[in-house]
Amino acid sequence: DPPYGIDLGNIYSSKVSTFDSNYTEISDSDYPLFIKKLCEKVFKVASKNSWIIMWFSPKWYTLIYSNLTQVGFSLSPLPAIWNKGPSGITLSPNTILGNSYDPFFYCRKGEAQLVKRGRSNIFSIERLYSTSKSHPTERPIELYKEIINTFCWPESTILVPFAGSGNALIAANEL
Repeated sequence: DPPYGIDLGNIYSSKVSTFDSNYTEISDSDYPLFIKKLCEKVFKVASKNSWIIMWFSPKWYTLIYSNLTQVGFSLSPLPAIWNKGPSGITLSPNTILGNSYDPFFYCRKGEAQLVKRGRSNIFSIERLYSTSKSHPTERPIELYKEIINTFCWPESTILVPFAGSGNALIAANEL
């Protein structure tokens, strides 16, 4: 879950200040090189037959997809979706539909196999609302548990380069 490159400070100016003061976004001009280096590094440190999950803003779909494939990951051009529930969030309800999903690529290095074979690419887990978040892009522990149970075999090693709220680590520990 790298920074999204979408300037959260301006989008949620009243709320970002209440989150972790160490949260850093990447500028549009720096984002392409940041993603290139990130994909190279993650491919290098990923074990022989492994999965990675890469959350992203649809704004950067092409950049991230092309970098992941260029470094050697195998992935579908159709991302998985986290369905956050029936209510959407928008700061412009009169002109913009509320966002109820986040996309992520699931990428394979080597011959990794799914634990939950045939599972849908839609992960439906109710969102966390801002009053219960400690990080601007925080995802529920239950969502991370479902992702881990889908991609990680028992006793797998899990690397979380951008820990954010720490919920992925909590989910891994609980499993």
